[in-house]
Amino acid sequence: MVLVPEIPLFLLVTIVKFVCNRKISAIPFLLFFFLIFSAGNLLADQERVAKTFAAAREAGLSEEQINQTLAYGYDIRISTDNAIELLEILTDTRSQGFSVDPLLSKIDEGLTKRVSFEVLKAVLRKKIRDYQFILSIYIKNNKKTGMENIFPSIQRAADSVDLGLEYEELQMLFNGVSNTPAAMYAVAAINMAFLKQLNFNSDLSFNIMRTGLKYKSLEPDWKDFFKIAASGKRKGVSEEQISEAAIKILKENQSIKAFIQEIGLSNN
Repeated sequence: MVLVPEIPLFLLVTIVKFVCNRKISAIPFLLFFFLIFSAGNLLADQERVAKTFAAAREAGLSEEQINQTLAYGYDIRISTDNAIELLEILTDTRSQGFSVDPLLSKIDEGLTKRVSFEVLKAVLRKKIRDYQFILSIYIKNNKKTGMENIFPSIQRAADSVDLGLEYEELQMLFNGVSNTPAAMYAVAAINMAFLKQLNFNSDLSFNIMRTGLKYKSLEPDWKDFFKIAASGKRKGVSEEQISEAAIKILKENQSIKAFIQEIGLSNN
């Protein structure tokens, strides 16, 4: 039998949170306690933990992100094995090029709501599939462009699934639109999702965003188009008028300000 020293949990959590907040490496400290608490299968755990830490660093996870993930295992919400599994998921995600910050937010949210670990894992896996789905479409449509700095936009576009868009709708929106910047994918997808929530005519919203993608005119200032469309409807502008004006302005590659003027909201 291996005797495990009794350590006050509140002290352990406090120390882990301290190093997380300081954005310094807690790896030696955490490794020591992971091995103590897993003493029943010491050698196997030692090898797994060491490999996981090394892989996480190699994939590009920061010390803060690693510390934060492992600290979950000391917060009486998930086991240390579960924390290691989360770190492995995040490592795999980062190695694909994606940021793990949105996933860490999902973990925080799930643990706060006390969802089961299996449900939490399913949520993370689904989010990663959303990223991969958008990325696969982008790669197919943009063979002549590079992959540099596209991942934040790809992830933002994938957020539209959480907001209510289906894969089929995204496939139709992006399919065949070649060599369009990834940032415009995000603008189009998020607008489509919010317009859907506003019960804006789906055919009209599709035509607007598809036009913006085709003419490569969905610059960042168009990200709040759905808000302006909603304001226009409150002022009595019909959806058809909004669509006609938006398509006209997008074809001319003008700014959102031109659209606002076109539908008579320039004084807002």
